[in-house]
Amino acid sequence: MLLVGEYAGQPIGLVHLVSLHQGEYWCEGVRVAADYRGMGVGALLLQHGIALAQAQAARVLRLLTDETNTGMQQLVARMGFRECLRATSYVAPAMTDMLPTAQPLDRSWLPQLAQLVHDAPVMPYSQGLYLHDWRCYRLTVERLHWHLEQGDIVALPTYNGERAAAWAIAPAQRYPRPVCFVWGDMQPLAVLLRDLRCMQVPMTTKKNWMYPADVAVRMLLAEDSPAIPALLAAGFAHYAVGERCYELVFAEHAG
Repeated sequence: MLLVGEYAGQPIGLVHLVSLHQGEYWCEGVRVAADYRGMGVGALLLQHGIALAQAQAARVLRLLTDETNTGMQQLVARMGFRECLRATSYVAPAMTDMLPTAQPLDRSWLPQLAQLVHDAPVMPYSQGLYLHDWRCYRLTVERLHWHLEQGDIVALPTYNGERAAAWAIAPAQRYPRPVCFVWGDMQPLAVLLRDLRCMQVPMTTKKNWMYPADVAVRMLLAEDSPAIPALLAAGFAHYAVGERCYELVFAEHAG
């Protein structure tokens, strides 16, 4: 759903809303033409976007902005949004000196993964959310099922005799490959994250304007997540500014 603000017959701003899953709506962003910034156009567009989401029976509306965008942060705070997640960006190059053992999981793993997610140590740090395609979703059984169907969930076959001791939602269709969610203790998780680096082919030309050419795997992770030591052990490094996710929960649909 795209709302366009006009003045004298000319477009001067827009706001884009996307329906995600089970009443979750996402605001792709508020854009205002340079000559009309600072005049309240962005606030008016966001107000209309909120009203449109409510009209669609949304339970929650979320958006993402980088931590340096204080203007947007102040705007959404005035509109009643609350900060629900601070994410830090980590990246790593491809590895070519070892063979990966990680494999995709099939749909038969759904019951086990659903229970593991419920008890996952990282979940309190992300407020039960995870980032996929630069959008924050609540990680539900339905979302897990969807990712299994897509072949997005990879795991170590065994680690010290334990099956799927570490697993991740890591869609292979994007480059750099995004790691959206991770589960596991530090040591097996570090092995899995190294495997993900080994599963990527090094690129000699830049494939994504946001990252250097040698970046093959990326992850946005809650800034105080217990998974960070595993990322660092796997050769990931902190990259650029972080992101902040904000949400507005509509009272009539809360709970």
